[in-house]
Amino acid sequence: MKLQAILESYDTVVLDQISADKVDEVVNLRLPQPVIVQEIIGALTSQSYISSKIQYGRPPMYAILNLILQAPDHGVSVEGFREAVLAYVNDLSSRAGQNKHGEERSIELYTKILKRAWENDGIVDKSEAHILELVKDELCIYDQEHFALMHDPSIISLWDIDQEYYLARNILLSSGIILAFENKYIIAEEVAVQIRKTFGIELMDNSLRRMLNRLGKEELAVPLTFYKVSPTGTKEILVDRLVNTLVPPTDLLGLLHLETLREFCRQEGIPVGGQKNAVIANIIQFYEENRDLKVDQPQEPVSFIPTEPELREMNADTYSRVLFTLTGQQLYDILYQSHLTTSGSKEDKVKRIMESPWSERSVFNHLRKEDLVQLCRRFSLPLSGSKQELVDRVLDYVPPVIPVDPVPEIPPPVEPATPEPVIQNEAPLVPAAPPSLFEEINNRFPELEPDEQTILAIVKGAKSVTEQDIERIVTKHG
Repeated sequence: MKLQAILESYDTVVLDQISADKVDEVVNLRLPQPVIVQEIIGALTSQSYISSKIQYGRPPMYAILNLILQAPDHGVSVEGFREAVLAYVNDLSSRAGQNKHGEERSIELYTKILKRAWENDGIVDKSEAHILELVKDELCIYDQEHFALMHDPSIISLWDIDQEYYLARNILLSSGIILAFENKYIIAEEVAVQIRKTFGIELMDNSLRRMLNRLGKEELAVPLTFYKVSPTGTKEILVDRLVNTLVPPTDLLGLLHLETLREFCRQEGIPVGGQKNAVIANIIQFYEENRDLKVDQPQEPVSFIPTEPELREMNADTYSRVLFTLTGQQLYDILYQSHLTTSGSKEDKVKRIMESPWSERSVFNHLRKEDLVQLCRRFSLPLSGSKQELVDRVLDYVPPVIPVDPVPEIPPPVEPATPEPVIQNEAPLVPAAPPSLFEEINNRFPELEPDEQTILAIVKGAKSVTEQDIERIVTKHG
């Protein structure tokens, strides 16, 4: 059922109770009932709100929600529901810690940290939640495994589950996450989407079983072997084992060859084009929409995206900066309510929002008032006022310009002038006087060169010549 249809059947007292943590003005100002209903819808269709309420809700909150979620039309009879929840908790407790996919992972470590967080004061605060998220990512623990491990016997023993059932049920009813309608506990369609997102449920159990049953035993054995689960037995047993591993269908299908997936698509009438991740996405969507149960082809879906771009009011750089300050859950809320693809990295999500035809005003109106208050606080904007006033402040936000003091120009250090080398004027060389016997030798041997005549004259005139004499003579007569 649609959320609005259920809420409109409630009286004012019940609506005030549900809106207590969603509408600030409800305490001081009597808002019209349609406004209160819309504020409730805005919160309950927000993934950030739903996640904050159930991500670390004490058992048996997960059991309550998952039983209703997996039921036809997301509704179960009030009669006998408590007994069903307690039985489901016992089943989860007996299976907790058994799905250990890979030797490198330590389920026991995560369970001990989770238990220690709850032992302190019975709740998991933000700091503890951040640590658990980090450990969960490092150990490659799937979201559904996280909720299953909450039911480990060592954790369940911390509380009286029989009494905890009433506490968890009342919290969920007072927040509107589950609603009482015609002697049933119901989860509205829009809320079911956000709960599935928080639980990490890509396909409901029935849809997942139908998809796995269409695979052969050889294909089923591939993921079972990879996750170290026995691949022997009947096909029904193999399907049950795969469902109980809590591994997302995307990861299961990702272990099969692309041609195997394409052949599966041909048999089921699913588009086969694109890369492997696109083929897997087509298979998941096919079974999520239960198209395998429909005889007639579904009609072309109606697009809710504007055909013409809406008027923009912000500078593109400022718009991008504001979007990047939002959390992943807040970006998911914007994308989901804008009818845009919700998957991808933070950069992909921001780019998708900026390139969409939606205006900044439409985008920020998809956020809850509490989210807008956080955004205004981050940019030091006033926090009071209505939701539209907060949106206006965000749209008018201009990043402060940080003055930069001019850097004084420091002249480069002056290097001392290198003195030019002083060239001393050397006295002109005065030719040495020829040896005393030079004239005689010149007359006798005119054919010799002057140098040769000089040497001969010196040798003739000397009785003996040492090495030192030779050096002195060379220096003198050069």
